[in-house]
Amino acid sequence: MNSLRTTFILFSVTPMLLVITGLGWYGLSTLERATEARLREDIQLIARSLEIPAGEALARTGPDGVTQILASALKFDRVYAAYAYDSSGELVASSGPQHALLPSTQAAALAARERRRDSFDQIGGTEVYSYFVPLIAPGARIHGLLQVTRRTSEFRSAANEVRRHALIALGLTALALVLAVVFGHHQTIGRHVRSIGGSLRRVGGGDHAHRVPVSGPHELRSLAGGVNEMLDSLGRSAAEVAARRADEQVLRERLRHAEKLAAIGTLAAGVAHELGTPLAVVDGIAQRALRKAAATAESGAAMRRIHEEALRMRDIVRGLLEFARPHRARRQPECLRRIAVSAIAHVAEEARRRAVHIGCAGPDPAPVVPADRLRIEQALVNLLRNALHASRGGRVALSWHGGDGYAGYCLDDDGPGIAPDMRERVFEPFFTTKPPGEGTGLGLAVAHSALSEHGGSIEIEASPLGGARFRLRLPVKGVPA
Repeated sequence: MNSLRTTFILFSVTPMLLVITGLGWYGLSTLERATEARLREDIQLIARSLEIPAGEALARTGPDGVTQILASALKFDRVYAAYAYDSSGELVASSGPQHALLPSTQAAALAARERRRDSFDQIGGTEVYSYFVPLIAPGARIHGLLQVTRRTSEFRSAANEVRRHALIALGLTALALVLAVVFGHHQTIGRHVRSIGGSLRRVGGGDHAHRVPVSGPHELRSLAGGVNEMLDSLGRSAAEVAARRADEQVLRERLRHAEKLAAIGTLAAGVAHELGTPLAVVDGIAQRALRKAAATAESGAAMRRIHEEALRMRDIVRGLLEFARPHRARRQPECLRRIAVSAIAHVAEEARRRAVHIGCAGPDPAPVVPADRLRIEQALVNLLRNALHASRGGRVALSWHGGDGYAGYCLDDDGPGIAPDMRERVFEPFFTTKPPGEGTGLGLAVAHSALSEHGGSIEIEASPLGGARFRLRLPVKGVPA
């Protein structure tokens, strides 16, 4: 009952049907009156055609002549009976059933009025329509009364027939109107509305890429276009929400990582502070004992081992301090080639011991970046040492490059490389892939921290030499070439 089609039929077709019914009823009444008038007119014409012959026959030949004239009236199937009365109201002649005879007094009264009239009466138990004509003899004298009758049932039968056909026509018209409205509604509105509803159900079921077909009348096309615009807007909003959630997740991870680094830094600073003084004391004692002991003595070898381990522990403490100590970058224009040459000089002796050749290349003139030279140099030194330890074929290559607002380095080695699932973890403090005793896991963390301080980044890729490639990027904005 709440559908658009039902509502349209109730509020549009129903008033039309009521109007058609009213007009049909008025037309039917008019038609019934016209039919009745025609039936009455038939009897009146027959009666008037018999008026003069019956009057002359009554005056000249008597009842026999009148009877013959009345008998001719029954040849019309519309005539039920015909009667002739004299001026006193007595029946003179008749034709047909005599159930509709008038009393003599009534017949005499009608004849005396000298005018034609008709009436519907129930005479002798029969409902008839009678038309009365005065019979005038030659000389213009009333000589009698002529009564021509027709059964009232014929009037009702004709009226019923007219009514039946009219009701059938009215019913067919109403049915055709309803069918036309239903079909027209389906073609112009219904199927397009169902299409929109089906499309919305598909979207609600998860098919967010589906759009409503734009078809039908202008209003429905506008509706479909508006729905599609709404779906597009919802899609853009959902994409924006997803992007924001992804950004929030990244920020959460960064915050979590920063909090972890801060905690580790606090711990590292405390440990380095507490171990610094005892290590200095142990190293001093070992050096004094080593000077007094013979180079070949067993105690001398033990003191030398203590001194070496003390130096190693000092480097670990320094690494902890470098990682934990907050740095205020002192940036100034620095040439990437100069930083690279200085970093290679720091690890030249270790490269010689390990029989590793460090290649150095890049465009000339080299790019200039705003940087804290000591921090970037320290990051390069840590990465170079890591490459020296990883090298298997004795090749390490350091190059610089620039463009697109960034400049930086590429450091390649011919070692085993770094698996993709480990490339994010290698920058975590104290994470190392080296055997125990060969690394602290702080070198790459310090390098990553240095690049982050400068707004740059470190990325790990596969190297053409077969090992790992570390790609360092630094922004060059605001620095003259």
